[in-house]
This record gives sequence, C-alpha cells and structure tokens, in this order.
Amino acid sequence: IQTNRDGSAWQLSNFTLEQHAGKQLAARILITGEITPQPLTAELTILIPHLKNMALDLVGALLGDYKFGNTSVTYDGTIQISANNSTFASHGRLSVKDAVVSSATRKLPDLPPLTIDASHDCNLNHSRQVIDLNQFNLSVGDGNRKIIDGRLDKPARLARDNSTAQSNSEGSPALIVKVNQLDLRLLNLLAGSDGKTNVQSGLMEADLTASIQGNGEQIKISGPLKLQNVDLVTPGIALANVAAVQ
Repeated sequence: IQTNRDGSAWQLSNFTLEQHAGKQLAARILITGEITPQPLTAELTILIPHLKNMALDLVGALLGDYKFGNTSVTYDGTIQISANNSTFASHGRLSVKDAVVSSATRKLPDLPPLTIDASHDCNLNHSRQVIDLNQFNLSVGDGNRKIIDGRLDKPARLARDNSTAQSNSEGSPALIVKVNQLDLRLLNLLAGSDGKTNVQSGLMEADLTASIQGNGEQIKISGPLKLQNVDLVTPGIALANVAAVQ
C-alpha cells in the first residue's frame, strides 16, 4: 500500500486477504487500485481466485447449518465509486463449480453438483436515482443439462423520474429466463429452520420474458410456466400433487 505525503490518496498494488483452515488455504481475495478518501473516489479490481468449501461452511454456520461439500468459487470484477457524482459502477464475472448445499434442519434435495456462471455490468447514479443495467447473464447446469439460462437482451435503465428514461427505438429491453426441470425443493433454502414449511416435491419448467417498459415503472412478464407434482406443507395448509400450466 502506498500513500502520498498528506494521505489524500492511496494506491493498493497488492492487498491480499487470506483465510486458512489449519495448513489449508480456504480463501484468498486480491484487491488492487486507487482510493481517495476526501471526497471518496475509488477504482478497484477485485479478484477471488480461491474460495473453497471451508470458507463457505463458516458462512453457512453463521446463517444456519449449511454445508457446501466441495463447492469452489471464483470472481473477477471491478468497482468504481465517486462521491462527488454520487455514482457507483460494477462489472464482473462469478463462477461456481461443484456447487452443493446440505442442511440437517431443511429438507434439501440430493442433487448432482451444479455449475453456476454469472456476469454483470451495472451503474448506479444516486443523485439522479437511475440504475443502468448494461449486461446480465446467468447459467446454471448440472453437467448433463442446463437448468436455468437467463440473460438481458439489451441494456436497460430503471429510473424514478420519467425525464431520465431512455427511449429505445428497437423495442423494450427484456430479461429472458428459461428453466428446465428445476427441483422446487431447493426453495427450502429460504424456509425457516423450524421445518414447519417445506416443499416435499415439485418441478418447474418455464420460458419467460420480462419486458421492461420505459424507465422500469412497468414490467410485463409473458411466456409458459409449468409446475409438476408440487407437494407443499406449511402450517394450516397442505398441497399435494399440484400441477399448473400458465
């Protein structure tokens, strides 16, 4: 770390955070870039080349009783902050390999390890209350098939004030999501640890398009959605073998 004489600017040339479990490296985070404290501006590159299950299990213990098997995570991205302009920008790519999660208190499915790839590029202007979504992609698969495929087909702007909305002569941007035989028991990740609410079975298929109109004040969702063999138990309600097509 280098700084000038009055401390008004900082240069991070090799800032590394590491977590070890015994002699094994569980996590490594590398940060490089520049920071100016007053007013706050920053341009940082964040690289996570190594985040293993030992580090993830620690987070899982703080959140509940989650364990992550042989899951590994990598991330490569940048952030830019400007307090003067009230702006924040971020873009990067996340990759998760051999993703599994288990819990003694939640009824989670025993699924093959998943591969997750996601990328994003977005800008936030707080003073103008505008979010620009320039790019988003998400892919989830189990090695044999793609389970979730999502993408933003063109840049989109979400704004509170109509005067900042972008006109798009080529049509409204849309988030396109395809789902192939998603096991709905994964929703038990979001259920309470008391086990009173759980999805016992169910599959979902979908091919949805969420069209973002104007500045995001209206989002229209269209496309087929199919639920199969849904069994849900929650206090006062029990749904068995439910199927729905929309």
